[in-house]
Amino acid sequence: MSRSRDGRDVAQAKTQLTDPLLPFLSLALDGNILRHFCQRLICADFDAAIGNCQVTRVRLRRARRCIIQYRLTLHLADGSEQDHCLVGYQYADRNKFRARANRLRRSTAGRQPVDGLLPGIVIDEISLLLQRFPFDHRLPSLSGFYFDIDRLVKNHLVQLLGSNDWQLESLDTRVARWRVGLSAVLRLGLELKRSNGSESRQLELFARLDGAATDTRIKSRLEQVQSGGRLPFDLAPTLLSVPQQGFTIQAAAGGLSLETLLVEGRATIDDARRLASVLAQWHGSDEPLQSRYTREKYEADLARTVRLLGGIVPACSLRLERLMRRITRCMNHDLYRPAHLDLKPEHIFFEADRITLIDVESAADAHPMLDIAILYVRLRHAATLYGLPGSAARYFALQLMSAYHDLAPAGWWRNFSVCYAWALLTLARHFFVCQQPAWPDSIEGFVGEAECALSRGAGSLPFLPGARHRGKSVHRDRPGQRLWPNREILA
Repeated sequence: MSRSRDGRDVAQAKTQLTDPLLPFLSLALDGNILRHFCQRLICADFDAAIGNCQVTRVRLRRARRCIIQYRLTLHLADGSEQDHCLVGYQYADRNKFRARANRLRRSTAGRQPVDGLLPGIVIDEISLLLQRFPFDHRLPSLSGFYFDIDRLVKNHLVQLLGSNDWQLESLDTRVARWRVGLSAVLRLGLELKRSNGSESRQLELFARLDGAATDTRIKSRLEQVQSGGRLPFDLAPTLLSVPQQGFTIQAAAGGLSLETLLVEGRATIDDARRLASVLAQWHGSDEPLQSRYTREKYEADLARTVRLLGGIVPACSLRLERLMRRITRCMNHDLYRPAHLDLKPEHIFFEADRITLIDVESAADAHPMLDIAILYVRLRHAATLYGLPGSAARYFALQLMSAYHDLAPAGWWRNFSVCYAWALLTLARHFFVCQQPAWPDSIEGFVGEAECALSRGAGSLPFLPGARHRGKSVHRDRPGQRLWPNREILA
Protein backbone atom coordinates (compact mmCIF):
# COMPACT_ATOMS: atom_id res chain seq x y z
CA MET A 1 0.00 0.00 0.00
CA SER A 2 1.38 3.41 -0.93
CA ARG A 3 2.15 5.85 1.86
CA SER A 4 2.40 9.61 2.15
CA ARG A 5 5.56 11.36 3.31
CA ASP A 6 4.52 11.42 6.94
CA GLY A 7 3.93 7.66 6.89
CA ARG A 8 0.15 7.57 6.91
CA ASP A 9 -1.70 5.33 4.50
CA VAL A 10 -3.02 7.15 1.45
CA ALA A 11 -6.28 5.22 1.91
CA GLN A 12 -6.56 6.61 5.43
CA ALA A 13 -5.98 10.15 4.19
CA LYS A 14 -8.74 9.66 1.63
CA THR A 15 -11.25 8.96 4.39
CA GLN A 16 -10.44 12.14 6.31
CA LEU A 17 -13.49 14.37 6.43
CA THR A 18 -13.08 18.12 6.07
CA ASP A 19 -15.40 21.11 6.26
CA PRO A 20 -14.10 24.69 5.77
CA LEU A 21 -16.45 25.97 8.48
CA LEU A 22 -15.36 23.24 10.90
CA PRO A 23 -11.59 23.69 10.62
CA PHE A 24 -10.72 21.22 13.40
CA LEU A 25 -13.04 18.44 12.22
CA SER A 26 -10.27 16.15 10.96
CA LEU A 27 -8.50 16.47 14.34
CA ALA A 28 -11.68 15.62 16.25
CA LEU A 29 -12.05 12.51 14.08
CA ASP A 30 -8.53 11.32 14.90
CA GLY A 31 -8.71 8.89 17.82
CA ASN A 32 -5.00 9.20 18.55
CA ILE A 33 -5.34 12.96 19.01
CA LEU A 34 -8.43 12.52 21.18
CA ARG A 35 -6.55 10.10 23.46
CA HIS A 36 -4.33 12.99 24.53
CA PHE A 37 -7.24 15.30 25.36
CA CYS A 38 -9.29 12.58 27.08
CA GLN A 39 -6.70 12.47 29.85
CA ARG A 40 -8.40 15.61 31.17
CA LEU A 41 -11.58 13.61 31.82
CA ILE A 42 -9.84 11.42 34.42
CA CYS A 43 -10.12 12.65 38.01
CA ALA A 44 -6.86 13.26 39.83
CA ASP A 45 -7.43 10.48 42.38
CA PHE A 46 -8.45 7.86 39.79
CA ASP A 47 -5.58 5.59 38.74
CA ALA A 48 -6.24 4.81 35.07
CA ALA A 49 -4.48 5.09 31.72
CA ILE A 50 -6.08 5.56 28.31
CA GLY A 51 -5.68 2.55 26.05
CA ASN A 52 -7.65 3.47 22.96
CA CYS A 53 -10.11 6.01 21.60
CA GLN A 54 -12.15 5.03 18.54
CA VAL A 55 -14.73 6.97 16.53
CA THR A 56 -17.96 4.96 16.40
CA ARG A 57 -20.55 7.31 14.92
CA VAL A 58 -20.67 10.65 13.09
CA ARG A 59 -23.66 12.93 12.53
CA LEU A 60 -22.66 15.75 10.21
CA ARG A 61 -24.55 18.80 8.98
CA ARG A 62 -22.08 20.48 6.71
CA ALA A 63 -21.26 24.10 7.53
CA ARG A 64 -23.35 23.81 10.73
CA ARG A 65 -22.24 21.19 13.24
CA CYS A 66 -20.85 17.72 13.77
CA ILE A 67 -21.66 15.25 16.55
CA ILE A 68 -19.02 12.54 17.01
CA GLN A 69 -19.34 9.51 19.25
CA TYR A 70 -16.30 7.66 20.58
CA ARG A 71 -15.50 4.52 22.53
CA LEU A 72 -12.79 5.09 25.13
CA THR A 73 -10.91 2.19 26.73
CA LEU A 74 -9.27 2.69 30.12
CA HIS A 75 -6.64 0.43 31.69
CA LEU A 76 -7.09 0.38 35.45
CA ALA A 77 -4.43 -0.14 38.11
CA ASP A 78 -5.72 -3.62 38.96
CA GLY A 79 -5.17 -4.79 35.36
CA SER A 80 -8.84 -4.63 34.33
CA GLU A 81 -10.33 -2.53 31.54
CA GLN A 82 -13.31 -0.20 31.28
CA ASP A 83 -15.09 0.95 28.14
CA HIS A 84 -16.77 4.36 28.12
CA CYS A 85 -18.92 6.11 25.51
CA LEU A 86 -18.16 9.74 24.72
CA VAL A 87 -19.74 12.36 22.50
CA GLY A 88 -18.09 15.44 21.02
CA TYR A 89 -19.75 18.51 19.53
CA GLN A 90 -18.28 21.00 17.05
CA TYR A 91 -20.14 24.07 15.77
CA ALA A 92 -19.49 26.30 12.78
CA ASP A 93 -21.06 29.25 14.63
CA ARG A 94 -18.48 30.45 17.14
CA ASN A 95 -21.10 32.18 19.26
CA LYS A 96 -23.03 28.93 19.59
CA PHE A 97 -19.85 27.09 20.52
CA ARG A 98 -19.04 29.60 23.27
CA ALA A 99 -22.59 29.52 24.62
CA ARG A 100 -22.63 25.71 24.71
CA ALA A 101 -19.13 25.68 26.25
CA ASN A 102 -20.24 28.00 29.05
CA ARG A 103 -23.29 25.83 29.68
CA LEU A 104 -21.10 22.72 29.86
CA ARG A 105 -18.71 24.37 32.30
CA ARG A 106 -21.59 25.45 34.55
CA SER A 107 -23.23 22.03 34.50
CA THR A 108 -20.01 20.16 35.32
CA ALA A 109 -18.51 22.58 37.84
CA GLY A 110 -17.57 20.74 41.03
CA ARG A 111 -19.02 17.39 39.93
CA GLN A 112 -16.89 14.34 40.76
CA PRO A 113 -18.65 11.13 39.61
CA VAL A 114 -17.93 8.07 41.72
CA ASP A 115 -16.47 6.19 38.74
CA GLY A 116 -13.53 8.56 38.35
CA LEU A 117 -14.46 10.42 35.17
CA LEU A 118 -15.68 13.99 34.86
CA PRO A 119 -19.03 14.57 33.12
CA GLY A 120 -17.42 16.63 30.37
CA ILE A 121 -14.70 19.06 29.31
CA VAL A 122 -14.19 21.90 26.87
CA ILE A 123 -11.27 21.35 24.48
CA ASP A 124 -10.62 24.87 23.21
CA GLU A 125 -7.61 23.81 21.12
CA ILE A 126 -9.83 21.96 18.60
CA SER A 127 -13.17 23.67 19.39
CA LEU A 128 -14.69 20.46 20.77
CA LEU A 129 -17.16 19.98 23.60
CA LEU A 130 -16.66 16.49 25.01
CA GLN A 131 -19.10 14.70 27.30
CA ARG A 132 -19.16 11.13 28.56
CA PHE A 133 -22.09 8.77 28.95
CA PRO A 134 -24.54 9.13 30.67
CA PHE A 135 -24.48 12.93 30.47
CA ASP A 136 -26.71 14.08 27.60
CA HIS A 137 -28.34 17.50 27.79
CA ARG A 138 -31.24 16.33 25.58
CA LEU A 139 -31.82 13.34 27.87
CA PRO A 140 -31.53 15.06 31.27
CA SER A 141 -32.85 12.04 33.20
CA LEU A 142 -30.29 9.65 31.69
CA SER A 143 -27.53 10.22 34.26
CA GLY A 144 -29.86 9.65 37.20
CA PHE A 145 -31.32 6.57 35.48
CA TYR A 146 -27.85 5.12 34.82
CA PHE A 147 -26.29 5.74 38.22
CA ASP A 148 -29.45 4.57 40.01
CA ILE A 149 -30.09 1.43 37.93
CA ASP A 150 -28.99 -0.94 40.74
CA ARG A 151 -31.58 0.43 43.15
CA LEU A 152 -34.23 0.52 40.44
CA VAL A 153 -33.71 -3.15 39.56
CA LYS A 154 -33.71 -4.20 43.23
CA ASN A 155 -36.91 -2.30 43.92
CA HIS A 156 -38.70 -3.93 40.98
CA LEU A 157 -37.06 -7.36 41.13
CA VAL A 158 -40.30 -9.20 41.89
CA GLN A 159 -42.07 -7.52 38.97
CA LEU A 160 -39.13 -8.23 36.64
CA LEU A 161 -38.92 -11.90 37.59
CA GLY A 162 -42.57 -12.63 38.28
CA SER A 163 -41.52 -14.21 41.55
CA ASN A 164 -40.25 -13.27 45.01
CA ASP A 165 -38.09 -16.38 45.30
CA TRP A 166 -34.91 -14.72 44.05
CA GLN A 167 -32.32 -12.31 45.39
CA LEU A 168 -30.02 -10.11 43.33
CA GLU A 169 -26.38 -11.00 43.93
CA SER A 170 -24.79 -8.64 41.40
CA LEU A 171 -25.67 -6.47 38.43
CA ASP A 172 -23.41 -5.81 35.43
CA THR A 173 -24.49 -2.76 33.43
CA ARG A 174 -23.15 -2.03 29.95
CA VAL A 175 -24.14 0.50 27.31
CA ALA A 176 -25.76 -1.37 24.41
CA ARG A 177 -26.64 1.69 22.34
CA TRP A 178 -26.60 5.47 22.77
CA ARG A 179 -28.31 7.62 20.18
CA VAL A 180 -27.27 10.99 21.53
CA GLY A 181 -30.26 13.17 22.33
CA LEU A 182 -32.74 10.45 21.35
CA SER A 183 -32.44 7.27 23.41
CA ALA A 184 -30.16 4.94 25.33
CA VAL A 185 -30.24 1.17 25.86
CA LEU A 186 -28.45 -0.60 28.70
CA ARG A 187 -27.65 -4.31 28.78
CA LEU A 188 -28.25 -5.62 32.31
CA GLY A 189 -26.59 -8.85 33.40
CA LEU A 190 -28.22 -10.14 36.60
CA GLU A 191 -26.65 -12.73 38.87
CA LEU A 192 -29.46 -14.24 40.93
CA LYS A 193 -29.68 -16.69 43.82
CA ARG A 194 -32.81 -18.40 45.07
CA SER A 195 -33.82 -17.16 48.52
CA ASN A 196 -33.18 -20.55 50.12
CA GLY A 197 -29.72 -20.71 48.50
CA SER A 198 -30.50 -23.85 46.51
CA GLU A 199 -29.99 -22.45 43.03
CA SER A 200 -28.23 -19.70 41.08
CA ARG A 201 -29.06 -18.31 37.65
CA GLN A 202 -28.07 -15.59 35.21
CA LEU A 203 -30.51 -13.32 33.40
CA GLU A 204 -30.05 -10.73 30.66
CA LEU A 205 -32.40 -7.74 30.41
CA PHE A 206 -32.41 -4.52 28.43
CA ALA A 207 -33.32 -1.13 29.89
CA ARG A 208 -34.31 1.58 27.43
CA LEU A 209 -34.75 5.29 28.09
CA ASP A 210 -36.33 7.48 25.40
CA GLY A 211 -36.40 11.22 24.92
CA ALA A 212 -39.57 13.24 25.41
CA ALA A 213 -40.17 13.39 21.65
CA THR A 214 -40.13 9.61 21.18
CA ASP A 215 -43.44 8.17 20.00
CA THR A 216 -44.14 4.91 21.81
CA ARG A 217 -47.54 4.30 20.20
CA ILE A 218 -46.16 1.94 17.54
CA LYS A 219 -44.78 -0.50 20.06
CA SER A 220 -47.99 -0.30 22.09
CA ARG A 221 -50.02 -1.01 18.96
CA LEU A 222 -47.89 -4.06 18.12
CA GLU A 223 -48.20 -5.35 21.68
CA GLN A 224 -51.99 -5.07 21.39
CA VAL A 225 -51.98 -7.03 18.13
CA GLN A 226 -49.70 -9.66 19.69
CA SER A 227 -51.95 -10.02 22.74
CA GLY A 228 -54.80 -10.80 20.36
CA GLY A 229 -52.77 -13.54 18.69
CA ARG A 230 -52.72 -11.70 15.35
CA LEU A 231 -48.98 -10.98 15.08
CA PRO A 232 -47.00 -13.60 13.11
CA PHE A 233 -43.81 -12.94 15.11
CA ASP A 234 -42.95 -12.36 18.78
CA LEU A 235 -41.86 -9.19 20.52
CA ALA A 236 -39.34 -9.16 23.36
CA PRO A 237 -41.58 -9.03 26.47
CA THR A 238 -41.80 -5.72 28.34
CA LEU A 239 -41.33 -6.52 32.03
CA LEU A 240 -41.46 -3.01 33.47
CA SER A 241 -42.67 0.30 32.08
CA VAL A 242 -42.52 3.70 33.80
CA PRO A 243 -43.93 6.17 31.22
CA GLN A 244 -43.53 9.16 33.55
CA GLN A 245 -39.76 8.67 33.48
CA GLY A 246 -39.63 7.44 29.88
CA PHE A 247 -38.02 4.05 30.48
CA THR A 248 -38.85 0.39 30.01
CA ILE A 249 -37.10 -2.87 30.86
CA GLN A 250 -37.44 -5.78 28.46
CA ALA A 251 -36.43 -9.41 28.49
CA ALA A 252 -33.80 -10.46 25.99
CA ALA A 253 -35.19 -11.96 22.78
CA GLY A 254 -35.39 -15.73 22.84
CA GLY A 255 -33.30 -17.90 20.55
CA LEU A 256 -30.36 -16.84 18.38
CA SER A 257 -30.08 -13.85 16.08
CA LEU A 258 -29.75 -14.32 12.34
CA GLU A 259 -26.34 -12.65 12.65
CA THR A 260 -25.21 -15.35 15.11
CA LEU A 261 -26.64 -18.17 13.00
CA LEU A 262 -24.75 -16.94 9.94
CA VAL A 263 -21.49 -16.44 11.86
CA GLU A 264 -21.68 -19.95 13.33
CA GLY A 265 -22.76 -21.56 10.06
CA ARG A 266 -26.05 -22.72 11.57
CA ALA A 267 -28.53 -20.83 9.37
CA THR A 268 -30.68 -23.17 7.29
CA ILE A 269 -32.80 -22.90 4.18
CA ASP A 270 -35.82 -23.55 6.39
CA ASP A 271 -34.90 -20.47 8.44
CA ALA A 272 -34.94 -18.34 5.29
CA ARG A 273 -38.33 -19.70 4.27
CA ARG A 274 -39.77 -19.26 7.76
CA LEU A 275 -38.67 -15.65 7.82
CA ALA A 276 -40.14 -15.05 4.36
CA SER A 277 -43.46 -16.53 5.49
CA VAL A 278 -43.56 -14.37 8.65
CA LEU A 279 -42.80 -11.18 6.72
CA ALA A 280 -45.32 -12.00 3.99
CA GLN A 281 -48.02 -12.64 6.60
CA TRP A 282 -47.29 -9.38 8.39
CA HIS A 283 -47.06 -7.30 5.22
CA GLY A 284 -50.33 -8.77 4.02
CA SER A 285 -52.21 -8.32 7.30
CA ASP A 286 -55.14 -5.99 7.92
CA GLU A 287 -53.62 -4.59 11.11
CA PRO A 288 -52.38 -1.08 10.22
CA LEU A 289 -49.95 0.56 12.59
CA GLN A 290 -51.80 3.86 12.19
CA SER A 291 -48.59 5.77 11.51
CA ARG A 292 -47.52 6.17 7.89
CA TYR A 293 -44.09 6.50 6.33
CA THR A 294 -45.52 8.92 3.82
CA ARG A 295 -44.20 10.14 0.47
CA GLU A 296 -43.17 13.38 2.17
CA LYS A 297 -41.16 11.60 4.88
CA TYR A 298 -39.62 9.22 2.34
CA GLU A 299 -38.52 12.03 0.03
CA ALA A 300 -37.23 14.14 2.92
CA ASP A 301 -35.10 11.21 4.16
CA LEU A 302 -33.83 10.59 0.62
CA ALA A 303 -32.92 14.27 0.18
CA ARG A 304 -30.99 14.32 3.48
CA THR A 305 -29.14 11.16 2.50
CA VAL A 306 -28.18 12.52 -0.92
CA ARG A 307 -27.14 15.87 0.53
CA LEU A 308 -24.88 14.15 3.07
CA LEU A 309 -23.34 11.67 0.61
CA GLY A 310 -22.80 14.35 -2.02
CA GLY A 311 -21.01 16.53 0.52
CA ILE A 312 -18.64 13.85 1.79
CA VAL A 313 -17.94 12.25 -1.63
CA PRO A 314 -18.14 15.21 -4.06
CA ALA A 315 -17.13 13.02 -7.03
CA CYS A 316 -20.53 11.30 -6.75
CA SER A 317 -22.68 14.40 -6.19
CA LEU A 318 -24.09 14.67 -9.73
CA ARG A 319 -24.77 10.94 -9.92
CA LEU A 320 -26.52 11.10 -6.56
CA GLU A 321 -28.72 13.98 -7.72
CA ARG A 322 -29.73 11.98 -10.79
CA LEU A 323 -30.45 8.95 -8.63
CA MET A 324 -32.62 11.01 -6.30
CA ARG A 325 -34.68 12.34 -9.20
CA ARG A 326 -35.16 8.86 -10.67
CA ILE A 327 -36.02 7.28 -7.32
CA THR A 328 -38.51 10.06 -6.55
CA ARG A 329 -40.11 9.73 -9.97
CA CYS A 330 -40.31 5.91 -10.00
CA MET A 331 -41.36 5.18 -6.40
CA ASN A 332 -45.04 4.31 -5.96
CA HIS A 333 -46.68 5.22 -2.66
CA ASP A 334 -50.01 3.60 -3.38
CA LEU A 335 -49.63 0.77 -0.86
CA TYR A 336 -49.28 1.05 2.91
CA ARG A 337 -48.78 -2.12 4.94
CA PRO A 338 -47.12 -2.78 8.34
CA ALA A 339 -43.33 -2.71 7.92
CA HIS A 340 -40.38 -2.82 10.32
CA LEU A 341 -38.20 -0.39 8.28
CA ASP A 342 -35.02 -1.39 10.15
CA LEU A 343 -34.69 -5.10 9.40
CA LYS A 344 -31.14 -6.24 10.14
CA PRO A 345 -29.64 -9.67 10.88
CA GLU A 346 -29.12 -8.57 14.49
CA HIS A 347 -32.81 -7.62 14.85
CA ILE A 348 -34.17 -11.07 13.85
CA PHE A 349 -34.15 -13.98 16.33
CA PHE A 350 -34.98 -17.62 15.62
CA GLU A 351 -36.34 -20.18 18.04
CA ALA A 352 -37.64 -23.68 17.40
CA ASP A 353 -41.07 -22.55 16.22
CA ARG A 354 -41.09 -18.75 16.54
CA ILE A 355 -39.32 -15.69 15.18
CA THR A 356 -38.82 -12.58 17.31
CA LEU A 357 -38.22 -9.08 15.91
CA ILE A 358 -36.64 -6.40 18.08
CA ASP A 359 -36.18 -2.62 17.78
CA VAL A 360 -39.71 -2.28 16.43
CA GLU A 361 -39.86 1.43 17.30
CA SER A 362 -38.99 2.19 13.66
CA ALA A 363 -42.08 0.40 12.33
CA ALA A 364 -44.73 2.20 10.29
CA ASP A 365 -47.23 1.62 7.52
CA ALA A 366 -45.16 1.71 4.33
CA HIS A 367 -44.59 -0.13 1.07
CA PRO A 368 -43.54 -3.70 2.00
CA MET A 369 -40.77 -3.70 -0.61
CA LEU A 370 -38.90 -1.20 1.58
CA ASP A 371 -38.61 -3.87 4.29
CA ILE A 372 -37.51 -6.52 1.79
CA ALA A 373 -34.97 -4.23 0.12
CA ILE A 374 -33.42 -3.13 3.44
CA LEU A 375 -32.88 -6.70 4.60
CA TYR A 376 -31.70 -7.93 1.21
CA VAL A 377 -29.12 -5.14 0.88
CA ARG A 378 -27.72 -5.85 4.34
CA LEU A 379 -27.46 -9.58 3.66
CA ARG A 380 -25.82 -9.04 0.27
CA HIS A 381 -23.20 -6.79 1.86
CA ALA A 382 -22.98 -8.66 5.18
CA ALA A 383 -19.30 -9.54 4.73
CA THR A 384 -18.27 -5.87 4.59
CA LEU A 385 -20.89 -4.60 6.99
CA TYR A 386 -20.72 -7.20 9.76
CA GLY A 387 -17.79 -9.43 8.90
CA LEU A 388 -20.23 -12.29 8.32
CA PRO A 389 -19.44 -15.16 5.93
CA GLY A 390 -20.35 -13.46 2.67
CA SER A 391 -21.39 -16.43 0.54
CA ALA A 392 -23.65 -17.91 3.25
CA ALA A 393 -25.34 -14.54 3.87
CA ARG A 394 -25.90 -13.98 0.14
CA TYR A 395 -27.29 -17.47 -0.31
CA PHE A 396 -29.61 -16.98 2.67
CA ALA A 397 -30.76 -13.75 1.02
CA LEU A 398 -31.51 -15.54 -2.27
CA GLN A 399 -33.51 -18.24 -0.50
CA LEU A 400 -35.41 -15.63 1.50
CA MET A 401 -36.22 -13.57 -1.57
CA SER A 402 -37.30 -16.53 -3.65
CA ALA A 403 -39.64 -17.79 -0.92
CA TYR A 404 -41.06 -14.31 -0.36
CA HIS A 405 -41.61 -13.91 -4.10
CA ASP A 406 -43.77 -17.04 -4.10
CA LEU A 407 -45.91 -15.62 -1.27
CA ALA A 408 -46.28 -11.91 -2.04
CA PRO A 409 -48.59 -10.40 -4.69
CA ALA A 410 -46.89 -9.91 -8.05
CA GLY A 411 -47.81 -6.23 -8.13
CA TRP A 412 -45.67 -5.47 -5.11
CA TRP A 413 -42.50 -6.37 -7.02
CA ARG A 414 -42.90 -3.52 -9.51
CA ASN A 415 -41.52 -1.29 -6.76
CA PHE A 416 -38.60 -3.53 -5.83
CA SER A 417 -35.87 -2.02 -8.03
CA VAL A 418 -36.50 1.52 -6.80
CA CYS A 419 -36.74 0.37 -3.17
CA TYR A 420 -33.49 -1.53 -3.63
CA ALA A 421 -31.75 1.60 -4.96
CA TRP A 422 -33.11 3.61 -2.03
CA ALA A 423 -31.89 0.97 0.44
CA LEU A 424 -28.40 1.04 -1.10
CA LEU A 425 -28.13 4.80 -0.56
CA THR A 426 -29.39 4.37 2.99
CA LEU A 427 -26.69 1.76 3.59
CA ALA A 428 -24.08 4.08 2.05
CA ARG A 429 -25.06 6.73 4.61
CA HIS A 430 -24.74 4.11 7.37
CA PHE A 431 -21.19 3.28 6.21
CA PHE A 432 -20.21 6.91 6.70
CA VAL A 433 -22.13 7.49 9.93
CA CYS A 434 -20.55 4.40 11.55
CA GLN A 435 -17.15 5.21 9.99
CA GLN A 436 -16.71 1.87 8.26
CA PRO A 437 -13.16 1.51 6.88
CA ALA A 438 -12.66 3.04 3.41
CA TRP A 439 -16.19 4.43 3.40
CA PRO A 440 -15.64 6.69 0.33
CA ASP A 441 -14.87 3.68 -1.89
CA SER A 442 -17.83 1.80 -0.42
CA ILE A 443 -20.16 4.73 -1.09
CA GLU A 444 -19.03 4.91 -4.72
CA GLY A 445 -19.74 1.18 -5.02
CA PHE A 446 -23.23 1.56 -3.57
CA VAL A 447 -23.99 4.42 -5.94
CA GLY A 448 -22.96 2.27 -8.91
CA GLU A 449 -25.08 -0.64 -7.69
CA ALA A 450 -28.10 1.66 -7.24
CA GLU A 451 -27.69 2.90 -10.80
CA CYS A 452 -27.63 -0.69 -12.06
CA ALA A 453 -30.76 -1.55 -10.06
CA LEU A 454 -32.69 1.31 -11.65
CA SER A 455 -31.51 0.37 -15.14
CA ARG A 456 -33.45 -2.90 -14.99
CA GLY A 457 -36.93 -3.17 -16.41
CA ALA A 458 -39.91 -2.85 -14.09
CA GLY A 459 -40.65 -6.57 -14.37
CA SER A 460 -37.17 -7.92 -13.68
CA LEU A 461 -36.12 -9.18 -10.28
CA PRO A 462 -32.56 -8.02 -9.47
CA PHE A 463 -32.10 -10.62 -6.73
CA LEU A 464 -32.05 -13.47 -9.27
CA PRO A 465 -29.03 -13.98 -11.55
CA GLY A 466 -31.01 -14.97 -14.63
CA ALA A 467 -34.47 -15.24 -16.10
CA ARG A 468 -34.52 -19.02 -15.68
CA HIS A 469 -34.87 -18.56 -11.89
CA ARG A 470 -37.60 -15.95 -12.04
CA GLY A 471 -40.63 -16.79 -9.97
CA LYS A 472 -39.18 -20.08 -8.71
CA SER A 473 -37.40 -21.14 -5.59
CA VAL A 474 -33.68 -20.77 -6.17
CA HIS A 475 -32.91 -24.26 -4.94
CA ARG A 476 -35.12 -26.95 -3.43
CA ASP A 477 -33.33 -28.70 -0.61
CA ARG A 478 -33.98 -31.09 2.21
CA PRO A 479 -35.66 -29.57 5.31
CA GLY A 480 -33.09 -28.24 7.79
CA GLN A 481 -30.26 -28.29 5.25
CA ARG A 482 -27.44 -25.85 6.01
CA LEU A 483 -26.51 -23.12 3.55
CA TRP A 484 -23.98 -24.55 1.08
CA PRO A 485 -24.10 -22.01 -1.76
CA ASN A 486 -24.15 -22.93 -5.43
CA ARG A 487 -21.44 -20.77 -7.00
CA GLU A 488 -23.54 -20.29 -10.12
CA ILE A 489 -26.35 -18.44 -8.36
CA LEU A 490 -23.93 -16.22 -6.43
CA ALA A 491 -22.31 -14.94 -9.59
